[in-house]
Amino acid sequence: EHTRTERDLMVKINNPFIVNIKFAFQDDSKLYIVSDFMQGGDMFYHLHACNKFDEERTRFYAIELILGLEFLHKNNMIYRDLKPENILMDSMGHLKISDFGLSKILDNSDDKAYTLCGTPQYLAPEILKNKGYDKNVDWWSLGCLIYEMFVGKFAFEINNRTRLSLELYNKKLKFPRHMDEDAKDLINKLLVVDPKKRLGYGINGCDKIKNHQFFEGVNWNEIWNKQIIP
Repeated sequence: EHTRTERDLMVKINNPFIVNIKFAFQDDSKLYIVSDFMQGGDMFYHLHACNKFDEERTRFYAIELILGLEFLHKNNMIYRDLKPENILMDSMGHLKISDFGLSKILDNSDDKAYTLCGTPQYLAPEILKNKGYDKNVDWWSLGCLIYEMFVGKFAFEINNRTRLSLELYNKKLKFPRHMDEDAKDLINKLLVVDPKKRLGYGINGCDKIKNHQFFEGVNWNEIWNKQIIP
């Protein structure tokens, strides 16, 4: 079922920041999905090789991820598994989101999902409530990822022995002293426990993220057309 969902999702996607499917076929014993060849490896490798990224590199990656997530959300898709392992780089260093096995297509923009799924370190708190959640969970994951790119650590230290509960998310985040104040503000506004108060909530939520001071002066069209050198 996950494979069928992934295939159905990928054939609907044509976006410069999402891995695109070229062919999908099967024989008597195997399923095949042929997609973009991403020579640059995944973000997980590069992040651990560097420990953390500088401000300009983090901003650049965040912008390309926002444009990818914006496309998914406009097409009523929830990604649900944003993390460094699922972000691939091409030969030039541009990002593409991959692995749609946990993604979900909603019938309309007001629908909710209920499945408990995702990677614990990037899991939005509302997923644990079993009352339904929407596309806002991806903006929480983005906040966790931006924090990790800046700091080199998880925003919320969760391991295999950690019991997932809403209390985990009530701690105040620790930032390095040298960290940019606009970056701190962006992360704090993305990591708001109440999804209705989280930056990115609502029909034009992505525009609110784009207009945050951390992205001041960014030419989003140049990024979209890959005119900025990574």
